[in-house]
Amino acid sequence: MKAIVALASATAMCSCALSDSVTVDLGGDENFEYFIDGDMAVPIPLREEVFLASGGTGPSAIFLNFEGPTVHKDGWRQDNSLTDSSFITDVDRVVPAFDAQYWSGSRASVIAEVLQGVRDDFAAYDVLVTDIRPIQGSYTMIIVGGRPSDIGLTGNLLGVAPFDSSNWNPNDVGFVFSDRAGENGYLPRYLAHVISHELAHTVGLNHVTRHGDIMRPSACHCTQSWGVGAIVGNDLLTQDDDALLRVAFPVVEPIPDPVSDAWVGTACSGTDSCDLSHGGVDNGECLSWFDADSDALFGFCSNDCVGTCTDLPGEAPSFCTSVQGTGQCVPSASAENNDCASIAGTQAYAKPRFVGNSGLAVTWANVCLPANEAITCGASGAFGVCIDTVASSCAGTIYTGLCPGPYAIRCCVP
Repeated sequence: MKAIVALASATAMCSCALSDSVTVDLGGDENFEYFIDGDMAVPIPLREEVFLASGGTGPSAIFLNFEGPTVHKDGWRQDNSLTDSSFITDVDRVVPAFDAQYWSGSRASVIAEVLQGVRDDFAAYDVLVTDIRPIQGSYTMIIVGGRPSDIGLTGNLLGVAPFDSSNWNPNDVGFVFSDRAGENGYLPRYLAHVISHELAHTVGLNHVTRHGDIMRPSACHCTQSWGVGAIVGNDLLTQDDDALLRVAFPVVEPIPDPVSDAWVGTACSGTDSCDLSHGGVDNGECLSWFDADSDALFGFCSNDCVGTCTDLPGEAPSFCTSVQGTGQCVPSASAENNDCASIAGTQAYAKPRFVGNSGLAVTWANVCLPANEAITCGASGAFGVCIDTVASSCAGTIYTGLCPGPYAIRCCVP
């Protein structure tokens, strides 16, 4: 049964005790006398049932209504955010719109701060928190504005909401009395905690005794969080707020992006294959070339450099050298790549360091570069320019000027 109401009291006025009992008209079913357990109103016949609450799948959205709707009195089975109907009010009531006079800043900015606070409280869960009424799907509505008397209640209350112990109704309607919160000096962030508290009741969360818990019965001028604590009134039972919220709003755990295993010298067909960020390099690219002898396209991952390159444990060391006039990290000939034999289309060449403006001394290293490509055709549209890097490696005639092809075609004519 869902005929349970949860209330939140303001600690700033704790001398104003709640009455011993309150009566809520359930619209034709019957009037239940409510036992006040802390600040939670529980129908006496159902008190034990509250402690067995386990929660259930919640609404797809949470709508914070700051604009003062007319709330229609209806039976508890007709409690409905889609029609602004509630069994909690005594009669049809016009709830005042949110009044920002208690806080600094414009009304819009205060609402935005409160809204963001609630979003922060529910950030880990798969639910939309909005101040715009959804046009489709189920949603819980919390009306933010006014005082308890505006819906026919008395007492030192900050909020009231259905305790939907199995989340039977995905369209619950609850109330948070922002005028009362403002009069008691609650900052917008702390008001957001009160809203989150009432929202949690609508998906089956009970009160807990843990200090600093959003579900503690009395609000506070402090930062709160979801936690694990004993249920108020029954220390033998423990509530895990997060576990119940994950039932209400199933969290779709993101599938982590696969960690790239590409590194300098890894075979590639395009730059998309050269994510080197796992090694702290954010400018990976694919150096590709066409081998006329084998009529095949080859390539390996590289990145721009000036003077030095980043090495990764377990991978062949890399060396910064000039490739087509710019500094590029290329794999050094080493045991890891079988002296370049493991990198298709390459062979070892002695190359000088690309110093650039690094101020480092020129050193030499054996590196893996395209086989017979020491003189390469730097691509430029459909044609490129032959770049003489190590002329002695070209056994045939060298193309001069433009050379054919969009790739770094070898400039040696057999």
